Amino acid sequence: MQSNSPLVSIGIPTYNRPNELKIAIESIIKQKYNNLEIIVSDNCSSDPAVEKLCKNYANIDSRIKYYRQDKNIGMAQNGHFIINKAIGDYFIWCLDDDWLSKNYIEESLKVILEDPGCSIVFGNMNFYNMEYQLVKKCPQVHIAQSSYVERMLTYCSTAISSSLTCGLVSTKTIREVYTNNARLPEDWIFMMKILFLGKGRYLPSVSYNALNNGVSKNIESLKKGFNLPLLNEENFWDVMNIYIVDSILHDDFYTTRLETYDRISLALDINKAIMHNKASNAFFYKIRNKLKKIKDFYF
Repeated sequence: MQSNSPLVSIGIPTYNRPNELKIAIESIIKQKYNNLEIIVSDNCSSDPAVEKLCKNYANIDSRIKYYRQDKNIGMAQNGHFIINKAIGDYFIWCLDDDWLSKNYIEESLKVILEDPGCSIVFGNMNFYNMEYQLVKKCPQVHIAQSSYVERMLTYCSTAISSSLTCGLVSTKTIREVYTNNARLPEDWIFMMKILFLGKGRYLPSVSYNALNNGVSKNIESLKKGFNLPLLNEENFWDVMNIYIVDSILHDDFYTTRLETYDRISLALDINKAIMHNKASNAFFYKIRNKLKKIKDFYF
């Protein structure tokens, strides 16, 4: 694609991860697609290496726009800052400990330009440990039903094992769906709104790669990151359900698009799907704990 093709904005929120950030930026500047705007927002890192790294890259690549917050404004507000700065036609996140395959933007853009009913294009999602060894490949599926209800229900049944949040969307769409809320399932709420608006296309030829080092890596990390001291494996899905259903019933995104009856109907459908995840999860932990007891008894 030539330089007169659509401008794509890449949002990189960062905080105190200079080594990982270097890999993220390198994966972006080496993309096959060149018409990019790379927005790096440093959430007031205490490590001076972050600012030094970003300024060095901004000096050698004019596509990079570096901003440093005067104080830590939190993850949600930092993301909102980036979205407000974006001037591209399309947008994609690349978190500061993640990296994209070289063809991610080029191939994703082809798909979304060819399909006007498509809201998001996402690729393979791979998780690595801190030694950059692959630990998990997430199963991905198309979410391309004509009904927004069916798309959202499909997401509910697959999101626990997949990860679609960092796909390519239009900048208009991300501004419609993004909120400053720091709710536990904000990534689910974010994706459900995107899938309400249109289809999700899975592209197996591209990969989004991430270190398994974020706030969602385990229950203890979630408790700390979202200030939920009573969160545990048993009540996890109940908490998720409360926030997601409340979003459907009360977020402006839905209240301006659906009548009250339709919001209640959608909330009931989503509630049922989430509770199915809870039942499946409870069965998993029951079996796991039983096997652990057997292991402890014999060994």
